Amino acid sequence: MTEESSPRGRPRRVWVAAALSLMTTGLGQVYCGRIVHGLLFAGLGALSVPICLGLLARGGPTTSVVFLTALAAAVGVQAVALVDAVRLARRTRPDYALKEYNHWLAYLMLMVIGSGGGITCAFYFREKCVQAFRIPVASMYPTIAPGDRVLANKTVYARADPKVGDVVVFPNPDKRAEKYIKRVVATAGQTVAIRGGVVYVDGRPLAQQAAPEDVAAPIRRLRPGRAAYETNGEAKYLIFFAPPGGETPKDFAPTVVPKHHVFCLGDNRNSSRDSRQFGPIPVAGVIGRVDYLYLPSERWQRFGRLR
Repeated sequence: MTEESSPRGRPRRVWVAAALSLMTTGLGQVYCGRIVHGLLFAGLGALSVPICLGLLARGGPTTSVVFLTALAAAVGVQAVALVDAVRLARRTRPDYALKEYNHWLAYLMLMVIGSGGGITCAFYFREKCVQAFRIPVASMYPTIAPGDRVLANKTVYARADPKVGDVVVFPNPDKRAEKYIKRVVATAGQTVAIRGGVVYVDGRPLAQQAAPEDVAAPIRRLRPGRAAYETNGEAKYLIFFAPPGGETPKDFAPTVVPKHHVFCLGDNRNSSRDSRQFGPIPVAGVIGRVDYLYLPSERWQRFGRLR
């Protein structure tokens, strides 16, 4: 008569459960024999990426707050999963009987599936909804400073054309691999001219008002020059003239913006390559509207929706 041997038990190591949980949300639970809990945490972690990006694409005045709340919830899911995995490892019996999925190949497969799902979601939303850009130049200063990282909403122009005052991203007409970010100052059918640093739309000068000292002082600390508010229809935004004293840009002859085009200028009027050089931009080539500054290069008060 032979005696049937039982499978040898192995204790669950706390540090292994924590490391696996950090690698892939939910994997620490699987390591401790709680596969249902692990898949639940993995699903919540995978959903956090599209939810956060979807909230950004939706837009609205309170979107930044909602997005930060969703992002905090996503980080919270990973933190709860980590704590739960450590708790399970401590409570699991020293003679824990290994399950069929307690194997490094199964762990590797779950990591690939989890990371693949997150990467797929990220690529999908990058192509269809929201895309991040890093700004290397000062052509949109002071609205966007060199080194800032911004998010462009790629869904906003699906049913409507860009409006005056929008900050848009589009390919460099001469080098399409590069992307330009400029402000729309005129739309199809409008006539644009520039004389003495003043923009004229349909023959009327756009009003410029010197920025108050509390606004201008932080701008001058980084770059010498003159800051002013420009009013263009319902839009009002900061523009900048450098060097000190406000050196005026070259005049621009009256030009009618063609149908399905927009005329774009950089907010840093003396240091921007824009429609003054390459003409109006086709609306079909506009990638999206820049709505959010998510990583400012300086002054965290600038974080959030572009002002």
